[in-house]
Amino acid sequence: MLWWFLILAVSTGVVVLVAVSLYLRVRRQMKRAAAGEKPEFDDSDE
Repeated sequence: MLWWFLILAVSTGVVVLVAVSLYLRVRRQMKRAAAGEKPEFDDSDE
C-alpha cells in the first residue's frame, strides 16, 4: 500500500515541476515582450 503513496508523490512532483517551468517560460516571454524585444520562437528553422 505504501507504493501507492510513492507513485502519487512522484506524479504530483512531476506535475508541479512542469507547471513551474511553464510559468517561468511564459513570464520570461512576457518580460521580453514588455521590453520591446523581438519574440524568439523555438521553431525558427524555416
